[in-house]
Amino acid sequence: MRKTCFTIGIIVALLVGFAAVGFAAPKWVLKVGTVTAPEHSYNLGVKYFADIVEKETGGQVKIELFPNSILGDEDDLIEGMQLGTIDMAVAATAKLSGFVPEVDLFSLPFLFRDIDHWVKVLDGPQGVRMTEIIESKSELKVLGYWGCGTRMLFNSQRPVVTPDDLRGLKIRTMPGPVDIQTWKDLGAIPTPVAWPELYSALKQKVVDGAENDPANIIQQKFFEPCPYISRTDHQIAVRLFLVAKLTWDKLPQDIQEIITRAAAEATVYQREVDALSVDEGLDVLEQKYGAKVNEVDKAAFIELTEAVRQETAVKLGLEDMYKAILETK
Repeated sequence: MRKTCFTIGIIVALLVGFAAVGFAAPKWVLKVGTVTAPEHSYNLGVKYFADIVEKETGGQVKIELFPNSILGDEDDLIEGMQLGTIDMAVAATAKLSGFVPEVDLFSLPFLFRDIDHWVKVLDGPQGVRMTEIIESKSELKVLGYWGCGTRMLFNSQRPVVTPDDLRGLKIRTMPGPVDIQTWKDLGAIPTPVAWPELYSALKQKVVDGAENDPANIIQQKFFEPCPYISRTDHQIAVRLFLVAKLTWDKLPQDIQEIITRAAAEATVYQREVDALSVDEGLDVLEQKYGAKVNEVDKAAFIELTEAVRQETAVKLGLEDMYKAILETK
């Protein structure tokens, strides 16, 4: 209850802070796209960021948020940033793997021991190194590593306790090779489906299930076709808060510095809100919506995904980074 009140308090305070401040017409209007519902932590983080930027630039910069795939799915957002038609976005690492394969390292299942380990890796030397790789191979600049909860399996057919329970189940994945190989190794039938189409695909039995964090399961109403939720906790999600280099290079240095500082503050805020959403979300799913949440034989899942972790690190030429992540204390 205290966590819930704290979360509500943060949101109310944030919304109050977004009241009009009477600035003159902005010189720069930056469009930010996300694929999640307005109340998701992505969008709360963007709003927090926008408020800081608008205030510190005296209204010279206005951030316009387009949530819920209004500007397209994450592939569209990334393509738009590369072309300069979209200024900023929050996107999954898997969505960059087509032209920055190295980001798949952060998508590995059971890579992070817990949220503290996750933070130390992303904010430490390995996070800096990955940022340099992304920025050298794309027309994107990384403003922050954001969270998207701890991901869990949900499906319409039965409780999944061991990998054997996955046999024959069609599980929606993102198109990245790590995601596909992970669920294949676990015995499922990985089936890529675009995010905006997932709810209808679940309702129509195109796929039997998917995986995501509790907040998205609630906000997208995935619990309706899929009441079985298994606490696989297979991934503490890494998401990228990005700005197009085409946009970045048009901004004067003082504005860039304000955006950089604001992004750092928003990153801390977004992670806090996102972390609170996991346990609260599970409580809501069970108590309000009647979802059937179960623990799993996690050791069995970890064992079956060892190959994808090792093979991906070797394939990407990042064995040293993988080792450094595991050794991060």
